[in-house]
Amino acid sequence: MATSRGSSSVTPKTPARTQVALVASDEVTRRQAEILRWWVDPLGFSKSQIAHKMQLGLRTVESHIKAIYKKLKLHNRMQAQRYARHNKLD
Repeated sequence: MATSRGSSSVTPKTPARTQVALVASDEVTRRQAEILRWWVDPLGFSKSQIAHKMQLGLRTVESHIKAIYKKLKLHNRMQAQRYARHNKLD
């Protein structure tokens, strides 16, 4: 697990009930749900920005995104954004 390097963790602004609903669906893990929220954010965070904000390695973020796409049967970021809108994730 990564240790804090003096920077605070920032999380996307989403209602708590949306976070619980997504995790309760058993489609993605809590960590994957958090990465997905960053990935589909209207500001368009890159994988490296997400890795930095979450204090993870770039390959870890890439692996999570790949797993998210596989679990949700998505193929690209645009489909992930549609999924997020449909499930009130964004």
